[in-house]
Amino acid sequence: MEKFEPKNCELFVDSAQIFSWLCGRNEAILAETYRCAERAILLDPTSADHMTELDFQCLLQGRIKEAMRIYHSATKVDDSSVSALFGLTLCQLNESGVNDQVCQQVEFLQEVEGSQPTSYLLLMSARIVSGDAEKAVGYLNEALDIHFRTL
Repeated sequence: MEKFEPKNCELFVDSAQIFSWLCGRNEAILAETYRCAERAILLDPTSADHMTELDFQCLLQGRIKEAMRIYHSATKVDDSSVSALFGLTLCQLNESGVNDQVCQQVEFLQEVEGSQPTSYLLLMSARIVSGDAEKAVGYLNEALDIHFRTL
């Protein structure tokens, strides 16, 4: 890609997404997908979507603090980016667990997504209501349905 499509930002992002989802968290592959996402940002530093992809690559590698830093940068580039807020909330949930701020952010994301929630949002919702097993299982079943429909 660097030789034949060195300025194709979308190709770098798409490749990072595809291979990171399929690699089973293989560290060597994730290092390369991180490089692809990083290259996309170098080509288009004003894209919050590309920044959130780099953040997601950090999350896959367990680098939560770095991901939080980049998600904050993405919200500065585009303060209306739902994917940046989603990623920031996921980082906070992974770092500090369930707290009032995380619950409020998940509720806000639920309102924004309305009747079309993503499976990731449903998984986060299940995590924050883990004390209510019936509700958590409901979220998980809905996430599973969405996942299989999009598969």
